[in-house]
Amino acid sequence: MIHRALQRLNRIGRHLVVPNPSVNTSRLAAGFGTEAKDGISIAGMAHVVLSVVDFEKSAKFYKSLLPFLGLKLVSDSPQFCYHVGGKTALGIMPCTSVNEDQKFVQGKLGLHHLCFRARSKEDVDKVC
Repeated sequence: MIHRALQRLNRIGRHLVVPNPSVNTSRLAAGFGTEAKDGISIAGMAHVVLSVVDFEKSAKFYKSLLPFLGLKLVSDSPQFCYHVGGKTALGIMPCTSVNEDQKFVQGKLGLHHLCFRARSKEDVDKVC
């Protein structure tokens, strides 16, 4: 199933190396066996940067959440906040003024969602 989704992304013009069908994609979904035979192998997601309407409110939220998840604040300015850890990073920045009146709509063009994986349910329960 993952392989078909990757092929579809490739067909619609995304720059993506589609792994060989012999790769066990059920293990890919679980985060194992990520070596591609016909392309590059990735070590993870390097970073994601989110454009936000209310930078001050969003920065406060992520500065509270991300250190709990093991990410360290490495850049903090009035226009950019960046946390690094767990082989990834998350940045936030204000959106452009032309988009200030927009709301996030899941399913619209762009980011669908962002998901962090905790080591255990107990870790998640500590924050909730």
